[in-house]
Amino acid sequence: MKTNVIFTLLTLSSLLTVASCSSSQQFQTKQEYKLDRVVYDIDDDQIRDVLKARKTETAFKRGQSLDIKTFEKERKRIERVVKQEVDPAFDKKYITFQIDTTLADQRYSIETTVRRNKQ
Repeated sequence: MKTNVIFTLLTLSSLLTVASCSSSQQFQTKQEYKLDRVVYDIDDDQIRDVLKARKTETAFKRGQSLDIKTFEKERKRIERVVKQEVDPAFDKKYITFQIDTTLADQRYSIETTVRRNKQ
């Protein structure tokens, strides 16, 4: 008998909780992905050397959350560095990012590709 009372109370409690929720409320489970690693695919030796020498300036930091603003900032940084030190005609359209979120434990990796605009 005691077991039935406890079960009934738990069921009633669950029903009250569900009944008190508004149907217009949405529950979102935000999955926070953290940066694990960044790899570079750069087809030009000059650009590769310059970016490697200035890698501490990157906008990407290990453990940071996935945020589009970080990618925009990094694209601007790469464009600026390449224009200043290698090719004044360089265009940011030659910088792409590929994000892999299939890593374990809510982690992601980035492959940054930089191509030199050939004329």
